[in-house]
Amino acid sequence: MRKILKIWKYSLGSFSDEKTEPYDNYVAGIRTVIFISYMVTNCFIVSGVIRHWNANTTNTSSGVLERSCNELYSTR
Repeated sequence: MRKILKIWKYSLGSFSDEKTEPYDNYVAGIRTVIFISYMVTNCFIVSGVIRHWNANTTNTSSGVLERSCNELYSTR
């Protein structure tokens, strides 16, 4: 398990600096949280696109144009 965590830590970015060595695990944790938030956001965006993929199968642009023309001429 430690080897997997070490590989994950190095995959998130370079940790070869002796000056920041005590903070390597904290940096990896913050980068992991950022990565997870990006993935969750991406999943919500993709699921919204999939959910509304074929929601409007009729041509609504002509209906909107017809309604706006009717409103324009009905007020005169």
